[in-house]
Amino acid sequence: MILSRNWLNEFVDLKDITDKEFNDEMTLSGSKVETIERPDENLKNVVVGKILEMKRHENSDHMWVVKIDVGQAEPVTYETLLAQENVPDSFRKLTLTFKADGHIIKKISFDYGASFTLDDYPEIPQKNGYYAEWSTPVLDQLHTDTVVNVEYTPYIPSLSSSVTRENGRPVFFVDGFFGGSNAVQVTQQDITADVHGVTEQWLLEFTDDGNETHQIRYLTPGKAKGKVYVKQADGSWHKVETGSFGSYTTFTTTGTEVEVAFVPAKLPIWAFCAGGAALLVLLLLLAKRIKSKHGPKGEKPLKEKKGKQPETADTPTDELDTPISETDMQ
Repeated sequence: MILSRNWLNEFVDLKDITDKEFNDEMTLSGSKVETIERPDENLKNVVVGKILEMKRHENSDHMWVVKIDVGQAEPVTYETLLAQENVPDSFRKLTLTFKADGHIIKKISFDYGASFTLDDYPEIPQKNGYYAEWSTPVLDQLHTDTVVNVEYTPYIPSLSSSVTRENGRPVFFVDGFFGGSNAVQVTQQDITADVHGVTEQWLLEFTDDGNETHQIRYLTPGKAKGKVYVKQADGSWHKVETGSFGSYTTFTTTGTEVEVAFVPAKLPIWAFCAGGAALLVLLLLLAKRIKSKHGPKGEKPLKEKKGKQPETADTPTDELDTPISETDMQ
């Protein structure tokens, strides 16, 4: 059978007897004890406390902030704690540490709840071929020792546009030293450039990487040769010097917002078709006019003779004075 020592205590005082002593005495009395089990044996570091206050967490719809009295210490504010005697110095001052590649760049001691601005950050040590930025850009209301590290990311040598030609190749590349979340945005615009022969116009916007100038690689329509114009700050359009990089036309610009217009060196095929059709219509009209003036092929136009013409019974006099029309000839 299973026997509870707490139940036996109601009849016999066993508080000062250990489990081993109880086991031995029961065995000697003729009642063998097979095992002794303690339900609390595996329970460790359990603290029983009293809930003093409960309120909903301001940033959650299901969490609560609870103040509990565990009987060991009363909750106090940080200022009250510092007012106590024998408080360690490490409790009185907190430390903000800036590191790069594991090396300490700067340390700042601060009071509980202090905040810092970008002016408090040290200069970031640069690494060739890498873009550098702080791991924690905002330092507000610090309540513990804090470490801020430099994060190094390999530079991106060029940004490609999401807009592509029919073959899937990007229309533009912007060369530079980009890192982080840099990107280029390309928008095709209505043609407004005050330049003759423009076939397409673009607006490029990209992140500032610190360079004053950038090389732009431009895949022209059908890889056609031509002239590239860039809009200036005063609104005028200037032709820029161009080079080549594979199938791309290259040119250099300033700023991070560029408007580009393209004028092909040769007219596109649709322009030749339109011009040829107009020329054909012109030739047909000219031929019809000549035919109307000279009459049917093989006949000479009638010429009026000087003097009085003899009258005939079949041809009235007034009919000979009437010009022969093309309808009458037919």
